[in-house]
Amino acid sequence: MRDRTKDDLGNIHMKCIRTGLIFWLIFVYASISQSVISTRNAHTGYKNHNAKFSYQFLIFSTASPDTNRLMLFVKLANPSLQFIKADSIYEARYELSAVVLRENRDIIDSQIKRGLLKSKHYKMTQLATLVHYEYFEFLLAPDKYMLNIELYDIETRQSVRSDVNLQVPDFSGQTIACTDIVFLKSLNLDSLETLEPLMPPVRLPEDTSFCARIDLFAQGRQDIRIFETILNDRGKAVYRDTVEVRTSGGRHPVFFKLTQELPFGQYALQLDLTEGSIKKQVSSKFYVQWEGHPTSIGDLKLAVQSLIYVMDRKDWRELEEASGQEQKDLIEAFWQSRDPVPETAINELEEEYYQRVTIANREFSVLQHNQNGWETDRGRIYIIYGPPSEVNSPLIQSQSPGRYEIWDYGLQRRFVFYDKYGNGNYKLISQE
Repeated sequence: MRDRTKDDLGNIHMKCIRTGLIFWLIFVYASISQSVISTRNAHTGYKNHNAKFSYQFLIFSTASPDTNRLMLFVKLANPSLQFIKADSIYEARYELSAVVLRENRDIIDSQIKRGLLKSKHYKMTQLATLVHYEYFEFLLAPDKYMLNIELYDIETRQSVRSDVNLQVPDFSGQTIACTDIVFLKSLNLDSLETLEPLMPPVRLPEDTSFCARIDLFAQGRQDIRIFETILNDRGKAVYRDTVEVRTSGGRHPVFFKLTQELPFGQYALQLDLTEGSIKKQVSSKFYVQWEGHPTSIGDLKLAVQSLIYVMDRKDWRELEEASGQEQKDLIEAFWQSRDPVPETAINELEEEYYQRVTIANREFSVLQHNQNGWETDRGRIYIIYGPPSEVNSPLIQSQSPGRYEIWDYGLQRRFVFYDKYGNGNYKLISQE
């Protein structure tokens, strides 16, 4: 990130920031009242779609070289469904479907699960920590497929769907193969059908049960060496170990305890498998959570700096100049006093805010200027006001590389950005 003085940060349209804070608080709370779960992506096999459901799939070889086993795990959280009161309890009904199609859209197989969730108290219907898993299994030949996962809320008659491009590999002729990494709350030796993968894969700093699992497949007896590496978000190895595994053929689960002392942030577990001249590598991200705070806070410096948009300037200067632990305490106090639903385990407002920071960094960073997305004009407006209801990019009838982008927030606000040189560095030139 490029160097910026505190005055530079403090002077970024402070009038807009201060007047926007009240609107932002109202807008965010309205948003989170409909969707409490944040959107996070881990690796290819795990996705959280539209804050309604999360899924992870695993692919296994079978005794038949022409058939592989696809296992799909889907996680639903209470806030993703509409509960209605029935006598003395609250109920939510849903249909969850999974459809496998070829690239030409021919349907290969489909399954539907119907479910009923019950809760004794209304507050429990809004707890994102109360989850339910559904499990699907398909037998597929090696090929490319499309996987459609759709959740239908019977009460609201609304649905949300995720379309996944899927590559089922050809395991024939391979002496060893393995699944993707699955993160688990604790070591689980039960059958695969009863697994409850952590989605997202989050560990608390003092957690002593968090672990990862892969399943090896070997033809006959094999001695496999696995090099385990934990990488931080800068790609630096912070932990290494070696595991020796002897298989006698077939499927062999291997577990890795991830209880090392790690500061909060994003990490990657990398596993390098070797057997003679054969080498394979699998990796997947996981998070060590700052307890009581969103997993999207992966860096204390970013958590501090990005609060410039919603903190009083004097308070923000005090926060920036404080020591590490003092910064944590001040951030804790700031969000605790603004928790819209103190009864829940998460602070929905804080969750939404830092999720917006994450999205701003992903969508609006200007690499040419070494500028993080949250620092840009578009990033700032996105963080304060949330996603616009409509975005327009009118064409310019000249040879100029410049581009306009207009963000509309219904009848409430409009922001116009201009990218003079066509390099993604949009500047706010007008607001209504």
